[in-house]
Amino acid sequence: MSTREKRFFIHYLPLVAIFTYCFIFHAVTILFPPCVNIFQYNLPLCGRPLCYYELRFVALWDTITNNILPTLAIILFSIALLIRVLLQKHRMHQQLQWKKHRKMTIQLLSISILYFVLYIPPMFVELMQQCSVSEDFGADFQLEAQFFSYYVICFFPFISAMSLPKRKFQFKKLFSCWRGRTQTVAPETLGMARLRQAQQSTVVCNLQATLAIQNIDYRKNKS
Repeated sequence: MSTREKRFFIHYLPLVAIFTYCFIFHAVTILFPPCVNIFQYNLPLCGRPLCYYELRFVALWDTITNNILPTLAIILFSIALLIRVLLQKHRMHQQLQWKKHRKMTIQLLSISILYFVLYIPPMFVELMQQCSVSEDFGADFQLEAQFFSYYVICFFPFISAMSLPKRKFQFKKLFSCWRGRTQTVAPETLGMARLRQAQQSTVVCNLQATLAIQNIDYRKNKS
C-alpha cells in the first residue's frame, strides 16, 4: 500500500465516514423523524426528549454510540498519548524533562478532566434511565447537567490555546484589561540623572579651560 493510499484510509476516510454518519443520523432523527416531536416551551428543555427516544433501540444507540463512546475515546486516547510519550522516553533511556512536556501534559489532562466531569455523569444517568431505572432518578441532576455540558465548548478553545506559542501575547490582545507588570521610571529620577550629567560636563569644561589658561600664562612667562 502506497503512502497516498495509507494517508487516505487512515486520515481522510475516517473523517468522511464520521461526518457522513452524523449527517444522516441527525437528518433522519431530527429533521425528518419517523414520529412527531412535541415541544413544550414552558419547560427548560422544551424539545427533550425527542420522540425517537420512545424507540428503545434507537435511544440506546444514540446514548452509547453517539455520546458515551466518543467521550470515552477522547479521554482514553488523551491519556494514552501521554503514557506513550513517557514509555518512549523510558524505552530510549532518555531523561524526561517536564519543562518540555509541561504544555502537552497540562493540555491532555485538562481535556480529559473537562470531558470526564461535565459529560460522563449525565450520560450514565441517561443510560440508566433508558435501561431499567425510573425516569425520576436523577431528574434534577440531569436538568442541571445538560446546561453545564455546554461549558465544554466554551472552555475547550482556552485549553487548546495552552499549547500555542506566545499565548500570553495573544491573550493580551483578546483581553485589553490584562496588563502585565511594567517598570515605571519616576520623572524626578530621570531629571536628577540629567542634572548630574550636566554638572559633570560643566566641571570637565571648567577644568579644560583652567588648564588652557595656565598653559598660556606659562608660555608668556617663559618667553
